Amino acid sequence: MKAFFWRCGFFFVLLFPCSFSFPQGFFPDIGAWGALPAEGLVRLLAEGVLGWEAGSYKPLLMSDTSGFYLNVLNMFWLSWLLSWLWGYGLPASAGADWRDRFRTVARYYLSWQLLNYGWAKVFKTQFYLPEPNTVYSQLGDLPQDLVFWSLMGTARNYTIFGGILEVLAAGLLLSRRLSRAGALLAAVLMGQVVAINFGFNISVKVLSVYLFLLSLLLLACDARAFGHFLLPQYINYSPPAPIEKPFSLPQMSLKIGLALLLLASSLYPFWQSGHWDDDRVERPPLHGVYAVDMQKIDGDTLANTDAQRIQRLAIHRRGYFLLQNMQNQWRDFSLLYADTLLKEIAIILPDSSTHTYSYTPTSDSTLILRDGRQSLYLRRLPYRQLPFLQGEFDWVIDRY
Repeated sequence: MKAFFWRCGFFFVLLFPCSFSFPQGFFPDIGAWGALPAEGLVRLLAEGVLGWEAGSYKPLLMSDTSGFYLNVLNMFWLSWLLSWLWGYGLPASAGADWRDRFRTVARYYLSWQLLNYGWAKVFKTQFYLPEPNTVYSQLGDLPQDLVFWSLMGTARNYTIFGGILEVLAAGLLLSRRLSRAGALLAAVLMGQVVAINFGFNISVKVLSVYLFLLSLLLLACDARAFGHFLLPQYINYSPPAPIEKPFSLPQMSLKIGLALLLLASSLYPFWQSGHWDDDRVERPPLHGVYAVDMQKIDGDTLANTDAQRIQRLAIHRRGYFLLQNMQNQWRDFSLLYADTLLKEIAIILPDSSTHTYSYTPTSDSTLILRDGRQSLYLRRLPYRQLPFLQGEFDWVIDRY
């Protein structure tokens, strides 16, 4: 039974990451190829077995879509089937061997993920600085996940600390002798991530639970040793006699090379972009938030009570053009381009048509935005100078 359990875990660790696209570093995105048959299995389960109508469920993505949950179920049953076929007719005395195989694959994969997420926190690409439209939104209008993301984006020291701990756990996992400590640290860190994802409704619950379970299963590989450490009077444990193995240069070189390869892959995106601090990355032209001091339509100035009156305008770093009305509600459009030479801004309307504005700078912080009918008199707001984005720290609170 133990052999079957660890064999099933071994196959799941191999199959699940290959069933959805998840590009990271310079490694090929194997999941992009495996996603095609995985999506076919999801459709088969959803429509052929469960009787769901086509289009009634979300497709297979890394986020918590209904298709992704079905994919987890498919990978579990497929792992169970492969484990049963592999062990059919064979003696079940190789439990320790399959446990070691699982442990090797799981700790390298978990280490790689922790390296990717750890460096993303250290170099601030995971929790980025809040965008201008978020800062100028009312707190009560924001969803919980965006509130958490924005708070973490301002807590520079905390994210660096968390990232360093994840990188440390990854380094410990890469060493067979230190992997117990790495699994324990990874379990604590991933347990916190799972609690945050569920508590703030962040849509990577499945993936975080998967990484958390990997760390727990790695701990289970040495369950008796941990049990003896915690409860020595109740659980007896004698460490096995060390096996004397002759030094193998090729084997040692392979282990070191694989560890360095995982480290290089996790750092490659930052080296490629040349950005080691996302707060300092150059933003697109006209990025920021602007107060609309005056709005004219067909030459008539709109009153602040007019339903068409725009209060603020924002340019998002990820290609969004946003307008905020006087009721503090934002409406977003896809930003096609912002041309600083032609002094033009083009956006895509909901009907997929293109709408173009021309703009005229009147000073360093003001400009006039025009289309065929209306004119917007804009004043740039210094959102980065707001207290929320200052990251203040005090040893004492005397000044308060």
